[in-house]
Amino acid sequence: NWWSGPNYSEAYYIALIVITPATIPLIQNMGVHIIQAMNKHVFRSICYLFIAMLNAFTSFLVAPKFGGIGCAVCTAVSLVIGHGILMNCYYRFKIGINIVQFWKEIGKIFITFMPLVIVILIANLFFVTDSFVLLVIKIVIYAIIYFIYAYLLVMNNEEKSMVNSCIKRFQGIIQC
Repeated sequence: NWWSGPNYSEAYYIALIVITPATIPLIQNMGVHIIQAMNKHVFRSICYLFIAMLNAFTSFLVAPKFGGIGCAVCTAVSLVIGHGILMNCYYRFKIGINIVQFWKEIGKIFITFMPLVIVILIANLFFVTDSFVLLVIKIVIYAIIYFIYAYLLVMNNEEKSMVNSCIKRFQGIIQC
């Protein structure tokens, strides 16, 4: 409400509904590179066409009664069917990726971050963002806490080594 005004409060929920399932292909980005390298991306293109057609058809049906929220739900459902079900089956059965193990690992990361997300959401209720400066401060604090949390609880030794290498390089730049 602060950022766009009360007339656009529904836009926040529409964005959440659409962004959440859109994270599936972002998480699986390596699969896209694998199917491109194997020259097996025709199915993905057909799947995207299916997602678009399903989304357009269902959105057309629900828009008059449910408006933007209804269309966002149609988009979300289309993305879950296309990316979450069809592409995962393709990765598993046609490409040979152990997609079940992949999602188990993602689930562990998700569960590890849930306490942090809950604490941040509760803290956000007490510190209402009513200025751009406060928004920037909250973003910086969240980013720092998130990084430390990820470093200590989620990253493996190889990832920590890459982070440490970047920090050392950054320290070298500052000293110059």
